[in-house]
Amino acid sequence: EVCSGCGYTATDRDNHEKDTFTNGIRDCCGEYQNAVLNGDGVYEIVNAGQLLWFAEKVNGGEIARDAAAVLTADIDLAGKTVTSIGVAPNSGQSTSTSYQGIFDGNGHVIRNMSISRAFSANASAAIAMFNMTDGATIKNLGIENATITNTSAKSGVFLSALVGRSYGSTIENCYVKNSTIVSTKNGNYIQAAGPIAAYIN
Repeated sequence: EVCSGCGYTATDRDNHEKDTFTNGIRDCCGEYQNAVLNGDGVYEIVNAGQLLWFAEKVNGGEIARDAAAVLTADIDLAGKTVTSIGVAPNSGQSTSTSYQGIFDGNGHVIRNMSISRAFSANASAAIAMFNMTDGATIKNLGIENATITNTSAKSGVFLSALVGRSYGSTIENCYVKNSTIVSTKNGNYIQAAGPIAAYIN
């Protein structure tokens, strides 16, 4: 496999690793920097690339859905294609796709997050930083200057800057500031919306 940006092959990782990262994203090809797993089994996240890496690995089942993470710095997502953490299925609760871990913002802020999404069928889907949580704890986290946009004319969408659909989860000491939640389609398409959570069960 050859990196599309720098041309290094997978067997030439030493050279590939010399290429620099900006905000946790490799300059040559857009590869995300791995979050660091500390001695307590918690993923430490210091930049945008590591946050997006964590989201992709949780959603793809490459790390456990109950993986714990902690921010060690404020995160700026300006200009980034954001992958939400946890996948909300078309209907109901799903422990196989939700995020179930402890995510500690550690007093830090995620800024300038923009998520715009459309759905191909009527669904109890979600658009948020955490699409769906089940038994999770989200704490000590601020969201600022976020824009959450639904662009589909389908019913049953849950919109939030922080958590879209929350089942048996704890949201503690979190806030959302200077953020916008919007649907570009007129009609009865939004099931629920809220800055902290759209749905809590």
